[in-house]
Amino acid sequence: MCMAAPVPVSGSKPVVALGNFDGFHRGHQAVLERAMTLARATGAQLVVATFDPHPVRYFRPEMPGFLLTTIPQRSMLFSAFGADSTVAIPFDEKLAALSPDAFVEEWLSSRLNARAVVTGANFKFGCHRSGNTTELRKLCAERGIMADVVDTFEACGGAASSTRVRQHLMAGEIERGSALMGRPYVIQGAMERCRTGARNVPVVSLAEYLSPMPGTYSALLSLPNGRTRTTIVEVRGPTGGHEPCICLADLPQGLATYGQTICVELGVLMDPSNRRAGDCDGKSLPDYPPAKIPVETAVHS
Repeated sequence: MCMAAPVPVSGSKPVVALGNFDGFHRGHQAVLERAMTLARATGAQLVVATFDPHPVRYFRPEMPGFLLTTIPQRSMLFSAFGADSTVAIPFDEKLAALSPDAFVEEWLSSRLNARAVVTGANFKFGCHRSGNTTELRKLCAERGIMADVVDTFEACGGAASSTRVRQHLMAGEIERGSALMGRPYVIQGAMERCRTGARNVPVVSLAEYLSPMPGTYSALLSLPNGRTRTTIVEVRGPTGGHEPCICLADLPQGLATYGQTICVELGVLMDPSNRRAGDCDGKSLPDYPPAKIPVETAVHS
């Protein structure tokens, strides 16, 4: 369950996992694992509290798409991981102005009624990101709330972070980004029409998502009614006033209709530089096998 407008959590006081959790990478998963262990030990519910919109989007509305997951995707991933509910805290002018003390009082104590809060070592909160985990522990202790901080998670030769995931994706290194996340990179959206040359080409917009390096990728499509299909897709950068998108030129007619939601799980970058971004001419491409990606928590709908 995802509550877009947070309300006090009923029943026993929950354990709250707190953070943006955009990539829900292996470091984020370590935070939820710690919170889950604590919730089970105390018989409490596990609530994941994230922010919507992402703070970066609030402060930099002109910034191109950078998200690794949408709020619905995050809620689905949290649920699959064992969370009882997701709370999307509205990141607005009022929240941005709250002091660290006011944030803890209004959200963690009053609205979420937390018995414990678990977050990562790099978590910052309050006006101008003035609060750190040391202050979080202090402010929570004053209100009888336990605060636990999970150390930075090391994976694939460095600290697991959404920044590293984005760097790999922008370099076309989908497998490396997926290894850091412990799951595939999945774009979820409605199939739209894109006029290309003499035909309509079905696309999925990357408007809010981070756009990987333009090129040709192997992919696994999750279609309506539970169907899946291995295919080739073209990631197109912003050209001619159009938003970046994923072109599904090889998708046979009848497998999905315009307006339906599909999921695109990106695999291996087949052609990093030879095609122009936006060159989706609908020509047939060879049927490559799907990427071999380590999957710990992959959810499609």
